[in-house]
Amino acid sequence: NGLIILMALSNVGKSALCLQIADQIAELSRKDVIYVTLEMTRSEHIARSISRLTLQEVQRSGYSVNFAKSFLDLTDARRYKSYRPEENRIITDAIERYKKYSTHIYFLDQARITVEDIRAAAIKHRDMTGEAPVIIIDYLQILSPLDEKAEIRLTVDKNIAILKALSKDLKTPIICISSINRSSYTGAITLSAGKESAGIEYAADQVLAFQFRDQSKTTDIDFEKKKQIREMEIHVLKSRNSEGSAKAYLNYQPKY
Repeated sequence: NGLIILMALSNVGKSALCLQIADQIAELSRKDVIYVTLEMTRSEHIARSISRLTLQEVQRSGYSVNFAKSFLDLTDARRYKSYRPEENRIITDAIERYKKYSTHIYFLDQARITVEDIRAAAIKHRDMTGEAPVIIIDYLQILSPLDEKAEIRLTVDKNIAILKALSKDLKTPIICISSINRSSYTGAITLSAGKESAGIEYAADQVLAFQFRDQSKTTDIDFEKKKQIREMEIHVLKSRNSEGSAKAYLNYQPKY
C-alpha cells in the first residue's frame, strides 16, 4: 500500500502507461483495479487497450506490424471494409484476450469526480468483494474540489492527504498521475515539479518521473513526441521504503 505519484509532461504517454499497468495487474495478478478517468471515456480506454493487444498479437504471430490497429483503426467503422481476414482475426483475438481479464477492471468516468467519490467506490468494492482494489487516478489536478471556493493549490494538497489516508486504510496502492508545472517543461523532472502542489514532494510514498530518456539533454520535446518509437524512462525520484533512486527504461509506440 502507499500513494504513488507519476509525474510527466503532457502528451508523452502517461495515461497509456497507467492503462497498461492496470491491464497487466488485471491479467497477470487477477487483482481488481478501479481506473478513475477524468479526460477520456471508458470506451476510449478499452479501444486503446485493444490497440496495444493487436500489436502484441502481430509480434507473437509474426505478421507485419502494419496489421496492428491504432485507436482510429478500431473506432472508425469505415476502415473495416478494407481489412484482410488476417487483420480481422488479430482484432478478434485481441478482443477475446481483453474479455478474459476485463472483468477485473472498473472504470469510474462520470463527469464530476471527487476524492470522496473515489473513497466511496473503493470501500463499496471492498465490502462487496472482500478485497480492496488497486486505484489508478488519471489525473490529480482535475479531480473536482470538495470545496468549490478553495484555491487549487489547497485543493490538490487536501486531495493528496485524503488519498494517502485511503491507501493506508484499505491497505492498497493508489497510483495517481500528476501534470507538472511549466517551469519544469525543460530538463529532467525533479521532485518539486508537481503542478499546483507541495504535498506531492512530502506526502507521497513514491514519486516517479515518466520522461524521455536522458531528458536533461533533450532540447526539442516536440521532435521527440513525433517519433514512432519514443525512448522513455521511469525515474524513481522518491521511495519511502527503499534507498536511493533507480531508473527503468522502456520504448513507447504512441500509435498503439
